[in-house]
Amino acid sequence: MTTSIASASTSTASTSTTAATSTTSKTTAAAKIVSAMGAGSGIDTQALAASLIAAERAPRADAINKNISKNEALVSGYSAVKYALSNLQTAFDALKDKSDYTSITVSNSNTSAFTATAGTSASAGTHSVLVHSLATAQRNTGTVGFATSTTAINSGSAMSLSVDIAQSSTGTMGFVSADTAINGGDAMTLTLGGSAFSGGSAITVAAGSDTPTGIRDAINNANLGLSAEIVNTGDASKPYKLVVTGTAGVDHAFTISSNAAGIDFDTTIQSASTSSVSISAGSDTPAGIVEAFNNAGLDVSAQLVNTGDPSTPYKIAVAGASGKYNAFTVSSSATGLNFDTTLQSASNASLTVDGIQISSSSNTVSDAIPGVSLSLVGTTTSAATVALSNNTSAVTTKIGALVSAYNDAMDLFDELTNAKSTLETYGGTMAGNSTMNTLRAELRTLVTQDSSTASSSGTLSALRDIGVEINSKGRLTTNSVKLDVAVNFNFANTVTLLSGNQENQSAYDSADSGLAGDASKSIISLLSSTGTVATESGNATTRISKYQDDLTALEDRMTQLLARYTKQFAAMDSIVGQTRNTQTGLTSTFAGLMAMYTKN
Repeated sequence: MTTSIASASTSTASTSTTAATSTTSKTTAAAKIVSAMGAGSGIDTQALAASLIAAERAPRADAINKNISKNEALVSGYSAVKYALSNLQTAFDALKDKSDYTSITVSNSNTSAFTATAGTSASAGTHSVLVHSLATAQRNTGTVGFATSTTAINSGSAMSLSVDIAQSSTGTMGFVSADTAINGGDAMTLTLGGSAFSGGSAITVAAGSDTPTGIRDAINNANLGLSAEIVNTGDASKPYKLVVTGTAGVDHAFTISSNAAGIDFDTTIQSASTSSVSISAGSDTPAGIVEAFNNAGLDVSAQLVNTGDPSTPYKIAVAGASGKYNAFTVSSSATGLNFDTTLQSASNASLTVDGIQISSSSNTVSDAIPGVSLSLVGTTTSAATVALSNNTSAVTTKIGALVSAYNDAMDLFDELTNAKSTLETYGGTMAGNSTMNTLRAELRTLVTQDSSTASSSGTLSALRDIGVEINSKGRLTTNSVKLDVAVNFNFANTVTLLSGNQENQSAYDSADSGLAGDASKSIISLLSSTGTVATESGNATTRISKYQDDLTALEDRMTQLLARYTKQFAAMDSIVGQTRNTQTGLTSTFAGLMAMYTKN
């Protein structure tokens, strides 16, 4: 029996030792089992099995977790790379379109007469502006004043006001000069229609008078209630147009057609209209009339003014919109009220821009200087100078941002690849990664290569020619003198060098895009779903998933091994128990026999 116990103990020790040959801890655990069993004591088989499994699992799980951590670090590193590349792309994007360079600085020698605001279509240049007169709005009042603002004007009865505006029309085409022949020198006929000429009427223009001047004179000399004038619109090629104005009121609307194809009057500047303002009974007071007038929704407004007259200080003043074609008349159904006194006539602003006479119904004049809006506030006695210059400081700021973005990217790459980096989260995550060397080389090429538009950029070929150079540490520096010379004295070529004079070019457009445009396309490619960054990050993510599957499989194996160990140890424990019971029985038997021998 002793031999059997020893045999069982040896067998158990052999099995445990074989299962634990890879680690000292497993050998120690097996030795404890043998020792405990050899001593004939009870064993916590669950704890022993768990200890063996932990020793089995630890080195394998540690290896897998190290691989997971390594690839998670790569994913974090590539996210930092993506951030740096995105910032660099943003810096290049700020320089890749021609419109990125259209910021204009305006200098005005007479700000007391007008202000000048440049839009995106303005270009550098110098212009002269002479303001002769401002656009004014018609302003009328009555010949009669009132003692108070509540004085009854129509004995308390209801009344009405009629506001009439005259039609003004011009043509869709302009003329080179006021003496341009419109009908080849032949006679021509203007046919009149509309409410004003419902019975039909015509004006004959004699042969040789088929010019804007001749037609103007023919209309004015016909005495048909129409007046004509020639205006200079400021158009660069055909500035002269005829404008015809009728009598105020909707009943005086008119049409003009011509048998000559070279002229029309199809553009309505102002439509003929008649509007009625109703004043209810009891509201026939100066204050009531002003309120009704302003609530009527017309382009003519009213206000109550105190003239300071000792007996009848209150008068009603009415005013329209600025511009000569916004003239109006106001009549009243009540005899106690009129608006016959013109305080100010409606007139257009008159100015000369670069030698061209211009008339404007508004004091805001657009495109008299291309891309520039002039707001007139006064007149000038001599020509003022408006100087438009390229905003070079905006360009140098953008180039400075590019230099910073590139250097920031290089600094980050250094931290990512430095195993001793102390940068939180990202430091050292890409140490030994060859992809980083490839990315460094690609970015360096972007800022050192010649522009795709170098052949059309004059003497400029690359960033180094405008003062952006790379130093011995691989960082960009700015030669401020060289950059200032480029943007101040070679601006157009600088724009071509960087943007290729392109606008909103697609990343898939193969046309030359300038240095900034080409660089932006390259970075877009790097950041695309099939680019280097996404591909390498995706590969790392795939590996993480695989290693996580390996961890799951390891846990499954350990669970199965734990069940086997638990079963085996339970069986061993049962055998030990049986052996101890047998030992106890034999001991009792031997004791009995010894007692019998002793008695005998």
